[in-house]
Amino acid sequence: RFSFTEEQRMSASGLRAALARELPDTAVRAAWADDAPRPSPAWRVLVDMGIVGLTVPEAHGGLGARELDLVLLLEEHGRAAAPDPLLETTGIGAPLLAEVGGADDLLARIASGATLAVALGGARLVADADVADTVIVARPERIVAIAPSALQLTRQRSVDGARRLFSFALPDGAGTVLADGPAARAALADALDRGALGAAAEL
Repeated sequence: RFSFTEEQRMSASGLRAALARELPDTAVRAAWADDAPRPSPAWRVLVDMGIVGLTVPEAHGGLGARELDLVLLLEEHGRAAAPDPLLETTGIGAPLLAEVGGADDLLARIASGATLAVALGGARLVADADVADTVIVARPERIVAIAPSALQLTRQRSVDGARRLFSFALPDGAGTVLADGPAARAALADALDRGALGAAAEL
C-alpha cells in the first residue's frame, strides 16, 4: 500500500503550519548570514513536536517510527527551505545508530534536540559539521562517530548559503568506531537508501 495514512497527512499539515509561523521567508533569507543562529529557531519546534526524535527507538526517548512516517514531513521541511539538518539527523543518522547499536546516549540526545552531520560512502564534503553535536563518517570499511572539533574542517562554497559546507580529514584512530567489516557495509547501504529517499522527499 503506497498511500499515506490520515495520521501521516495530519502530521505534515501541522508541520507546514508550524514552519510557516516559525520560519517565514525573511528568516530563510537571514539564515544565509554567517552570524545567523544554527540550527535555526525552528529546530526547537521540530524537537518539541517529536519530529527530530521520530526515528529514535522508544527506549531512547523517541517515537520509534519508520522511514515512511518521515517522508511527508521531509517534504514540508524542504518546501519551507528550512536550513536545518533534519534529513541528516532523523532521516539518516538516528536509524543508522539504532541499526549498528552501541550509541544509546547519542540516540537519547538526538531525541532531546542534538544534531548530526553525516558523510556517507566516499563523500568528502559534509554540511554543517562545525555546529553539529556529532559527525557520523560512514565508510564501507568502518563507521565512526566523532566530535566536530576532532576533524580537520575546511569551509567550501555552498550553493545553499544557509547550509555551511566543509571538506574534512578524519585523523587516523580518531572517534568512536560504531561498526566495521560486513556490519559497516550493510549499515552504509541502508543509510544510502534512506538518504536517497529523504533527499527526494525534501526536493
